[in-house]
Amino acid sequence: MNPLLSFALGLMLSAQASAQWIERARLSHVDLDGDGTDEVVVGGRVGPFLPEDAPADLRRARIEILRGSGGWMTPLARSEDLHVVDDVEAGDFDGDGRVDILAVGGDRLFLLRPDRDRLTVVAETALPGSSRRVSASRGSPEGIVAATSYDVDTDGDAGTTTVILLGLRGDTITRRGEIAVRGHVGDLAFVRGEHERLLLVAETGGGDEGGDARVWDAIEFGRPRRVWEGRVTSGARALTVAADPTGEVVFGGMDGTVTTCAWSGEALTVLGRSHVGVVEDFTAVAPGRWAAWLREGRGVHLLDVPR
Repeated sequence: MNPLLSFALGLMLSAQASAQWIERARLSHVDLDGDGTDEVVVGGRVGPFLPEDAPADLRRARIEILRGSGGWMTPLARSEDLHVVDDVEAGDFDGDGRVDILAVGGDRLFLLRPDRDRLTVVAETALPGSSRRVSASRGSPEGIVAATSYDVDTDGDAGTTTVILLGLRGDTITRRGEIAVRGHVGDLAFVRGEHERLLLVAETGGGDEGGDARVWDAIEFGRPRRVWEGRVTSGARALTVAADPTGEVVFGGMDGTVTTCAWSGEALTVLGRSHVGVVEDFTAVAPGRWAAWLREGRGVHLLDVPR
């Protein structure tokens, strides 16, 4: 593309994006002001859809922290243009009392912090390949971060996902280890098991078929141990996985079914299923109460997911 044309198009898209909704949204939650009520964190694309091979400087994405009770929520803070945001995670991950916001996009992991009405990037690190999902543990002196990178095989087979494990302490991000997973990881989440055991739960599959869950004992950096594997859906992919404050894990299926599971100490046990529509992502804002971005809706909706 002509450099001048590219620059002009970039300015036009940037101006359009500043006033547009976030699309293909990913969600998290955090208590921004310390009042005991969590706000919703939203990250994703803004502006018109562009193919993945479009130059990064033409693509637009941002993160916002929202307050409200439904689809029309008020932005409290927002980031500058990050170009690509595939997933977000928010919380105080290293126990230092500050809000941490993590985002993955392209081949980068960003750490942002709120400063009044702005979310500012304070650290970033390169990740191998194209990163899609991120999750992080809460309440430890050093947060454990898991980010995924997917590579398709040259013969067009299912490919391999690398789950990159990193440590977060203050503004420092340190590479700790990785897990190789045959197939595609739809999403992943940390959950506390018995005796404060830290588990990493991921959904795996390929194409439209999946709904298989893998669970690793993740408390030791660099040496995660797989402790369980099994199917939790009827075979549909679940590209959203989240844990609530009680330790239950919820899988959002591409068929519109939400499956609620609990860790029994030896396996994930299905507690119930409900049909709510296809969910782009959801995050727990209270036990049993979820903020969700529905594919057919626009904005954040609050759901009670029955067990």
